[in-house]
Amino acid sequence: MLGRTRLAAILTAVAAIGVLAGPVAQADTSVGASVSRTGAVLEMTRPVPVVGTGDPVISVVPTEVAWTRHTSWLTYGYRSLLEGQVVTVDGAVPNAAVKLYARPVGQSGWSYVATRRTSSATGIFRFDMHKPVRKTDYRVIYGPEWAYTASRAYVTVNVKRKITSTVTRNSDGTFTMTGSIAPKSAGKTVRLQRKKCGSCSYSTIKSITASSTSTYRFRFTGPTTRGTWYFRAYTPSDSGFLTSYSGYWTIRRS
Repeated sequence: MLGRTRLAAILTAVAAIGVLAGPVAQADTSVGASVSRTGAVLEMTRPVPVVGTGDPVISVVPTEVAWTRHTSWLTYGYRSLLEGQVVTVDGAVPNAAVKLYARPVGQSGWSYVATRRTSSATGIFRFDMHKPVRKTDYRVIYGPEWAYTASRAYVTVNVKRKITSTVTRNSDGTFTMTGSIAPKSAGKTVRLQRKKCGSCSYSTIKSITASSTSTYRFRFTGPTTRGTWYFRAYTPSDSGFLTSYSGYWTIRRS
């Protein structure tokens, strides 16, 4: 019997940054500096023949693929964002064709994803269609094209598992957290964490393995004295995924 003490569960998931009713952060992006585009568009660069010989003389221009913005990590199911430029000493090359390849961790070869051209206005290319299924290396290749040399750049996008969670109150006053993990993670360790104040650190109070259908269930008790406790589920990192968290739940005894 709870007597006059009311045990209330606030059944609204809140973000790991502590904002009530906010979503869990789903991605983070790294930003680099961009440069101004070159004065001449790519199609206007042509070999110039030497008078009297008919043989073309090509002034070879070295290039470099430079990232201007890219996803550093995201939650499973989201698309990666990869932006950059093909750069020369004169600036960024407009209308340059670049190819994107992906290689998830554990895969030996590269898989072609798409081809895009840099903007004629800014010289920036953009890939935003690929959903990495786990930690993935990306490679962008340019050229060679006309007088411009070939170049390439690499970047790694880390992935977090998507962990859903729901908390319900049981008839005996305890609570149950249930949820699922994506992608399928049967046998993966799942831990229930608790902290007893907003400024406290989380500690693990229970640990299980995900079911064959990639779900989990924890039964636990709420605060034993007046106050607010916080609960969340998480999975440890491994070669393919970062440490991943559900949203957290607050249970208050007043």
